[in-house]
Amino acid sequence: MDDIRKRIGEVFAETFRVTPPLQDALSSGDIHAWDSLNHIVLISKIEETFGISFELDEMLTMQSFGEICAAVEKKTGQ
Repeated sequence: MDDIRKRIGEVFAETFRVTPPLQDALSSGDIHAWDSLNHIVLISKIEETFGISFELDEMLTMQSFGEICAAVEKKTGQ
């Protein structure tokens, strides 16, 4: 689980130029560059990193770092 959070943090850092460690509550309201387009970019990079895919409705419900981590953990079975 910690490895997943670390890897997701790296994707966030690459996408939004933020510095890990990141708090679960971190959301689009906290990162100026986290708009709808960059949300898709972020999720796409996470899908590629973990070899998973999300449905559109899943993507729309992931609105914070913690929610994204939980969704990846669920998809990967960890």
